[in-house]
Amino acid sequence: MTHPLALVRALQGHSQRTYAQLVADTHLAMGFGHMSTHRTKVAGWETAGITPSRDTQAAMAHIHGVAWQEVVCLGWPEWLRLVIGNTAWLQQPWTHAGAVAAMREAESTPEHADHASLLLGARTLPVFTEQWGAATARTPHLPEFLGGRITPEIADLIALNIDVTQQLLWTIDPAALYHTARGDLLLISSLLSENSYSRQTAKRLHLLAACAAGLCAGLSLSLGEGARAERHFLVAARSAAAAGHCEASAACLLGLAYTHLTWGTPDHALSLLDAAITGGQRPWKQFTTVWYLLKARAHARIGDASDSARYLDLSRAAVASRPDPEDPPLLLFLNAVEERWVDACEGIASLHLNRPKQAMRYFTPLLDDEDFAWISPAAPFHLLYAADAQLATAEVEAAVHTAHRATTLYASTSARLALQCRSRFAPYRKVLAVKSFLEFLAEREVS
Repeated sequence: MTHPLALVRALQGHSQRTYAQLVADTHLAMGFGHMSTHRTKVAGWETAGITPSRDTQAAMAHIHGVAWQEVVCLGWPEWLRLVIGNTAWLQQPWTHAGAVAAMREAESTPEHADHASLLLGARTLPVFTEQWGAATARTPHLPEFLGGRITPEIADLIALNIDVTQQLLWTIDPAALYHTARGDLLLISSLLSENSYSRQTAKRLHLLAACAAGLCAGLSLSLGEGARAERHFLVAARSAAAAGHCEASAACLLGLAYTHLTWGTPDHALSLLDAAITGGQRPWKQFTTVWYLLKARAHARIGDASDSARYLDLSRAAVASRPDPEDPPLLLFLNAVEERWVDACEGIASLHLNRPKQAMRYFTPLLDDEDFAWISPAAPFHLLYAADAQLATAEVEAAVHTAHRATTLYASTSARLALQCRSRFAPYRKVLAVKSFLEFLAEREVS
């Protein structure tokens, strides 16, 4: 029988060597000291009956977002099956039943899963994109259940509720609003799995599920919860495909690409972006603009300045184009695709290319804009890129001001945002302004 750790590695695309390195890095970061990074360390756990030390298991649990009490309760290696359970739903069929099952499985996502536990990895990503392409190329079959029905009027009420949640995106604290959006998704999941409805209502409920899951994903991005955002984008992609809406499903792949660009690897982001334009959907202004921008950022991350500049130019041309009145909404994680979003992305791309002074030429006008938060739900993290550029140009106090602004865009500061701020400013903690900011963070942070 395959060892649970070998299954976890396979699902997340790790060799024994890369997994040993990941555990060792986490072990050190958590204050447990150095440990071996040789592949034989992992081989011993998988085949020689060796049990990792308590500290090593704590590091592994942190990587996979498993609570320590679960590790203690279940013991080695049984607690790893919790990680396998988090990824098993990727194997669900791309059908009505599979979409509903994915909604149910996503409910078990750890609240603060580590970014190393992104589901789409070297092995799972190609399988996912192939399945997605096949699902969006065919007409979905939706069952029609007889008996007491969920009426179109009930779907109208759910749609109204989701619309209200969308309108509150930039005014209500995302930590509170996330639970509202998640409640909508759970309600739709329950309606689809426990009630009767017509085929047309089933189609609409799946599309509403995609909207609700997309909201959950966008709000997770604003809180810095990349692993959770990925899971919600995956649910949204399935739900939109089940509704036969390939444009909405393709937009979800843009969300996945953004997530992997921010918390994963640029190679995976590029693979998702390439897949998103093969689904046969009609390209439209917002989709095309965001696709160009994400391509620009991904190429900047791999050091390809020429292609990054080319895609940025294409994105500006797309922003300037006239939208088609029949263009579908982008759904998910942007209020509007506009020039300011392009400026923010060009600043980030410049920073990836190690050009902080050039980055500041794009960031400075945005920092003077009181409506910066309207650019996207991830605006706090965009502001941290601006702070990085300021630190790189020795403007420490200005960077503190920018980071302070990032942490006060909403009523509370997420744990992920606070952690990123602390890591950025730790080398400058002797500077009075930095010391005061870190003290402010400690008082403000929420879990």
